[in-house]
Amino acid sequence: MVESSSCEQVSYIENILVINSNGLCLASANPTTCDPNLLAGLLAALQNIGAEIMGSDIECVSFKEHRLHFIKEGELLFVTQTSRTLPEDIVFELLAKTSRKFLKKYKSILNRWSGSLELFEGAEKVLKKWLNRLNRLLNDYMSQPQAADVHPFDSKDNSNSLASQSYDEWRKQIGIVPN
Repeated sequence: MVESSSCEQVSYIENILVINSNGLCLASANPTTCDPNLLAGLLAALQNIGAEIMGSDIECVSFKEHRLHFIKEGELLFVTQTSRTLPEDIVFELLAKTSRKFLKKYKSILNRWSGSLELFEGAEKVLKKWLNRLNRLLNDYMSQPQAADVHPFDSKDNSNSLASQSYDEWRKQIGIVPN
């Protein structure tokens, strides 16, 4: 459950995983929650079964207090574990941005990758840094009094500081790495 005092930082996004099509975990921002390769294999199997049975990619799996969000980019599956309190459109925007940044940063490795996970050793630190930055931004936003009741892009609400920005301006603000 997501609760905090005014000084405590909440982890709205608890993990980010990058999984290849064979179910190998290339990187996990929070590998201490459970064995990342076991989790990656399960999530890749879930994605593959969903695609096979339903004819489309899985987007979200909901639990009582958490959600898993999925974005498939080529041969890679990007998955976040988040609090249910976080609006899905924000999660998908952040996950899409994370996947684009990861693909850009590791493009040369991915193009010549032969299966060795050692090439992605530094990727966990990068994902952890991105995860921490995203959680700081989300804590700043969610600590605003209107955050629980107002959609961040509702331009009809003048009391919402994010609404005064265009969607593109907000996307730049939540950038994972400075442009």
